[in-house]
Amino acid sequence: MLNIPSHIKDPNFRYKMPKIVVTSQGAGNGIKTKFDNIIDVSKALNVPPEYPLKFMGYELGSQTEVKAAIYLINGNHQAEKLQQILDK
Repeated sequence: MLNIPSHIKDPNFRYKMPKIVVTSQGAGNGIKTKFDNIIDVSKALNVPPEYPLKFMGYELGSQTEVKAAIYLINGNHQAEKLQQILDK
């Protein structure tokens, strides 16, 4: 569990969220990043899962997509970079 925001290092901090877990799908120009635990992250932030997805897409300049509870963003993105964006 990470503190919200993650730059706070206090182990007893009240507000926590799980680390972002992502996987890459596809190859070449069609590569997409799938958020495996965005529902858990959004519950910790107390917002719908579409909000952090759209925000990250806006910050990265990528299109986002939701298909049958699968949350995707175009491009290959690392979890650490997405965590930094979410900390904004």
